[in-house]
This record gives sequence, structure tokens and C-alpha cells, in this order.
Amino acid sequence: MSAQRQVLERTWLFLSILYAVCRIVFVGVFLRTYGVSPRVFAVVELSSSLVWGVGSARCVGLVVDRQWRSLRLWGLVTLVGYVAPDAYVFSRAGRMPTSMIVVLVAVVVISLVSTAVWLLRSVRGARRPVAVA
Repeated sequence: MSAQRQVLERTWLFLSILYAVCRIVFVGVFLRTYGVSPRVFAVVELSSSLVWGVGSARCVGLVVDRQWRSLRLWGLVTLVGYVAPDAYVFSRAGRMPTSMIVVLVAVVVISLVSTAVWLLRSVRGARRPVAVA
């Protein structure tokens, strides 16, 4: 693995954890009253963000390198890391008003689309030939 790829993976992992902290604060402020435990969510979110951060960065590298077999495993691991925190929140959603559930679904969809765009841009950027000066 190149040094540049390692820096990018570590940066992405850091940003994933930072995003997780923001989500933990959000849950503590807005969803505590609906039965979502901020402590349980924090454990799920932080552990999942590690899995998600490493997995998504690794998936980009595997796509760039066209290592499709390894991508299947890492893709599954990454998907689990992505879905786990939201699955916990939605498992507690029975006590939430419909408007709150709609907002949560919208956040998940926006996050998913943003992630897909990032992944596509990362792969395209990594596949571009480097100009020699």
C-alpha cells in the first residue's frame, strides 16, 4: 500500500470518527426523549465508525486495484458498519413521532447519497493517470 493511500485512509478514518461524535451529540440532544440511549448509541456508533472508516477506505483501494474478490468481504463489513447505528436508532423508533422518523430517514438517505458520491469520486480520482512534468 502506498504512503499516499495510507494517509488518505487515516484521514478518512479520522473524519469518520469525527462524524460519529457529531451523531452522538445529535442523538443525545434530540432522541434521548424517545428512548434512544445516548450511551448505547455511542458504543454502537464509535465501534461502527471504526469499521466503516477502515472498510470504506479499503473498498476504494480495492476497486481502484480491481480486486473484486476482496471487495466482496470488505463491502459487506463496510455495509454492516454503516447500517448498525441507524438500525439501533430505528429499533427504538416505535416511540418517535412520524415527523421525527421522516427526518431520520432523510438524514440516512442524504448520508448514503453523499457517501456514494464520495466513493465514486475517490475511485475516479485514484484511477486518473498522474501527469509527469
